[in-house]
Amino acid sequence: MPVIFNLPTVVFLLYVLLVTPLFSWLGFLRVKSSKPLASKVARFRGSVFYLVTVTLFAIIAADSNHLHIPLRVSVVDLIFIAIVASYLGYFGSLGVRKRCSPQMQRNRILYAPKTQQELRWALTAGVCAGIGEEIIYRYVLFELIYRFCSSVVIAVVVCVVTFAQSHMTQGIKGVIAVGYLGLVFHVLFLTTHTLAVPMGVHVIYDVVIFTTWYVKEKQMAQPVSDSRTVGQSA
Repeated sequence: MPVIFNLPTVVFLLYVLLVTPLFSWLGFLRVKSSKPLASKVARFRGSVFYLVTVTLFAIIAADSNHLHIPLRVSVVDLIFIAIVASYLGYFGSLGVRKRCSPQMQRNRILYAPKTQQELRWALTAGVCAGIGEEIIYRYVLFELIYRFCSSVVIAVVVCVVTFAQSHMTQGIKGVIAVGYLGLVFHVLFLTTHTLAVPMGVHVIYDVVIFTTWYVKEKQMAQPVSDSRTVGQSA
């Protein structure tokens, strides 16, 4: 079935293929030039609004092109989600806890929540990303590209590259890491034939990473608080 290029589909494709990578590159240049950023709460809120908006366009585009988002889930799927999410979450959180590389420092500045309000918005953004990005990149964009070119490989490559570029604010190494995760999510979807699996893994992974960042920030702030207390008592 050919792609139906109606207004919702065109707007969706423009947002995902052009607008999102462009703004991500602009964010990357802003971070690289050390220009001041909006507060983390404002950035997380902006991410939530953007993800919800683009996801709605994706759902409308899917309906216009007679695509039915596969969300069935079985007990086996739930077990699979738990196993894969535990694996990715463990190694992802281990990297956050142990590494002090420039890449981790960049991600810390961009995403590490320090307050409960920041954590709430970070988790909200993580859940929205886990659900929305899977609908956007793993299914709707993938299906539209596949219908257009009739090649699974090309469709996966376009989706992975676009998904990775949408995280360009994390830097080149961050883009590579996100591209790897995007490929993993595509494999999960193509092998299980349900979007529920990559969605579940993605949501759990984001929640684990943001929570780990928050705990690490609290631990890093603790010695400072302790030293101030000691100084005051002396």
